[in-house]
Amino acid sequence: MVNNGVVIRALRRDETQHVTEMVLSSFFQEGASLRNASRLMMKPVGNILVACLLIIFYTMTGSIVLSIVLGPLSALLFCQWCLWKVHEEHRQRNQLELQDIFEWYNKTGSRFWVAVDGREIVGTVALNRVNDSRAKFTRMGVIPPYRRRGVARRLVRHVEAFCKSEGVLEIFMTTTEFHLNALSLYGKCGYVVSNISVTSPVPGVNVSIVELSKKVQ
Repeated sequence: MVNNGVVIRALRRDETQHVTEMVLSSFFQEGASLRNASRLMMKPVGNILVACLLIIFYTMTGSIVLSIVLGPLSALLFCQWCLWKVHEEHRQRNQLELQDIFEWYNKTGSRFWVAVDGREIVGTVALNRVNDSRAKFTRMGVIPPYRRRGVARRLVRHVEAFCKSEGVLEIFMTTTEFHLNALSLYGKCGYVVSNISVTSPVPGVNVSIVELSKKVQ
């Protein structure tokens, strides 16, 4: 598939290592960004954490100014560490896949595609066939300079067209509550929330895992 210089094609063996690094960095950079850490800090547990740290730092330093600076900053870094834990748990769960993405998706009903502009890989997407009727949409990512240029939507349509040709009846994917760009994209493409679960990187800190799905038409 070609449009505006960007080609969508199957992953090649010699691109496996580079694409694996792209997949891991994309998930971490968006999911564990300081912006998302601040969103996590705004939850009730984050407010409690900030209050406790303010008291601790004031007790240690006797300075209101230092407490006001160090309390929220420490809470922010802790929240970012929690999101990193979610990323690390995800990596561990998918360790076999990430050892060799090319082989993992080189099986019946499953595929891994890349969006390429010239020689540069600018986006990725994969499909993992779960059973005869369902497939999991995963590994969606577009590098920053190519975002908001329609590449992600084209990757979604490419996967959907493949699913239709393969007789897949339903596509689903999972993401965290903090992957706002992904949630927005899938919503605009007709995917609806079908399940929400919770993971706790540390006790008391909850991150929602959102499943979205769509019937193939």
